Amino acid sequence: LAESLFSSERYAEARRLFAELALATPGDPSLALKLARAHARLGEVTNALAVIETAKVRHGPRADLSLVEGQLNEDLGRPDAARAAYA
Repeated sequence: LAESLFSSERYAEARRLFAELALATPGDPSLALKLARAHARLGEVTNALAVIETAKVRHGPRADLSLVEGQLNEDLGRPDAARAAYA
């Protein structure tokens, strides 16, 4: 359902469901990515970045998390942080 809401551009509803799923399944980093993307689509880039940073602590270094972290830092106008995430 959350994926369908996201695809339908119902980002606030998708964010709520992704947050619930991420809490219920903390071992699944894909849910953190989806939650971060929903935050970002709502213009909540700093919240999205916080989700990614928490996921990196929980799941360790992962290319998918680093990619999204870099993109979010670019959105925030932080080129040095973006480059560090991509490295």
